[in-house]
Amino acid sequence: MKRKNYSEKKNAIQHAANALFLEQGYESTSVDQILNSLNISKGTFYHYFDSKAELLESIINDFTASFVTHLEPLVGDNSLTALAKLNAFYLLNQTMKEANQGFFLQVISAWYQDNNLIYKHRLDETLINRLTPYLERILIQGKDENVFDIINPSETAVLIAQLGINLRDRMVQEVLNNGPNLEAIVRTYERSIERILGIPSGSLVIFSREFIVKS
Repeated sequence: MKRKNYSEKKNAIQHAANALFLEQGYESTSVDQILNSLNISKGTFYHYFDSKAELLESIINDFTASFVTHLEPLVGDNSLTALAKLNAFYLLNQTMKEANQGFFLQVISAWYQDNNLIYKHRLDETLINRLTPYLERILIQGKDENVFDIINPSETAVLIAQLGINLRDRMVQEVLNNGPNLEAIVRTYERSIERILGIPSGSLVIFSREFIVKS
């Protein structure tokens, strides 16, 4: 099978499966339902994926890949200080959310449904695992520049990645509940990370005020 045709068929399966996961939950979606939505055989499905779990893993890897792809040139840019890279990291996150706002609005509530806890857990785990090495490189540079007052860049990178997931969860809760405290939540996380890194208050901008107002 030609590589293009293989990729197209694989992407079609992922797209159909993801739509079902978001509509009715990962737990409630069977392989047979995915097959029926595409009118394909089990043999075809298992040619691309060994299981529903592997299919989910592939969807999540593709979902996170576009962000990670942009991190390597950013982190590897020798003209930027560590603090500039960290702010650029957060700006990239904001920019990608703005560019895909319709998609995020469509899927965000589905991620937080009880029957999608496995989906959300695997997504969070993948994000932390993929982002941590880049954050660690930034923190090592900042430690070498005597800007970040940290002991263990590796563990600090994991902590910051986890805080990012926590912030997203808090923001989603606030938006879904029409709460008024979105900016206060973001600024609290900014100040917390600044204290972890030992840098002055106001050094970091995780999300701009304009982005928060539009959320």
